[in-house]
This record gives sequence, C-alpha cells and structure tokens, in this order.
Amino acid sequence: MDLSVAAGGPYDVQVTNPDLQSGIATNAFTVTIPITYSYPITTTCNISVTDCFSSTGAPDGGATQIEEGGVITLDFGIDNGITDGQGYDFVFYEWHNVGCTCVQLDWIEIELSEDGLTWYTVFNWGDGYNPPMDDNTSIASYSQDGSEDDNEQIPSAILYGIPPNPPNPTGILIDINFLGSPPATSYRYVRLRCPVGGGDAAQIDAIERLH
Repeated sequence: MDLSVAAGGPYDVQVTNPDLQSGIATNAFTVTIPITYSYPITTTCNISVTDCFSSTGAPDGGATQIEEGGVITLDFGIDNGITDGQGYDFVFYEWHNVGCTCVQLDWIEIELSEDGLTWYTVFNWGDGYNPPMDDNTSIASYSQDGSEDDNEQIPSAILYGIPPNPPNPTGILIDINFLGSPPATSYRYVRLRCPVGGGDAAQIDAIERLH
C-alpha cells in the first residue's frame, strides 16, 4: 500500500469475503509519521522546569522535569503545529519508569493555542474523568475507572511508541476533534504545566505530531 499521503493515526481494517460477508477490526492498523525537526522549535520554560530542552526532539527515554507550577511552552512555528486530522492528532510521551514496564503518569495539563493568547485544554490528568476530552485519548479506560491518580501506572502494552527510542512505549495518543471552535489552520503552540498541589514533579519526554 502506498501510504505516502496518508494521515497518521489508527485506522479500521475491513475484510470482505467473496460472498460479500465482511467484518471490521477497529483501530487495527496504525500509520506512523515520525516527527521531523527540519524547522526550528522554540522552547520556553519557567524556573520550575529543569532539563528544559530535553522536551524537544524524538522520544529518547530522557525527560524534562516539571515541578509544581512549572510551565513549558513549545512553539512549532507557523503552519507546523498540531492539526485536527483523521484519528489521533499528537502524542504526549511521558517518561519510562525504570523497573516498571509502564509509565507512572503524573498530574499534568496540556493546552494548545494558535496565537499564544487563546488556549484550549486537550489533556488534563488529575482533574478526574472529564468527557468528552478524556474519551479522546488512548488511555480513556484509566480515566474512567473513577480517579486520575498521581503516579498512576499505565502499562506500556497500551502505550504508543517504537522501541528502542524510548526503550518501551511511553506515548499517550490524543485526539483534539472534541474542541468546539478549533482554528482553521493549526495550533502553533503547545503548553504543558504541572498544577500546584499536583504532588511530585511531572515528566515529559517529547511531543510528536501525527499529521
């Protein structure tokens, strides 16, 4: 199959027999478009963030540390931001916890903006189950179990990523089509914050666009 123009993300697979009976496997096939950094990405962190620039680049198992109140802003540049396409739209890579085939997901909020002025929350781990936002992630079942705990263990088996970088999948897929008034072009800015009162520090390995 020529997938050179296919949008990244999961696809349903339909099989049709000669007698025209058919079946569909939901989200059985994923098109992966590795992120490229042929354009500059500006990263801005406040004083509550360490290893700021580790958040830029492909996932490598390293991590930027975001203390309570810490904020990172990624500027992908004009026409290089997160866009709403078919399936999931971007990946938030948490940090792979050594000794656990999982990530221990910290409380963290992710927002998108086209102009740096108006922000839309697209992921908020720590605010409890919040549909439809939490339904549009690959870890929806962990949000729907009654709580969003700090350091909640999410097994690598349901996470997204291609070893060996990171050594185990650590990606959380996020679909932004639930937003009520998305911009016509793309969300140039991505902002991540560890909320005050959010317990220990949050970690981010990378943000990857899928379109």
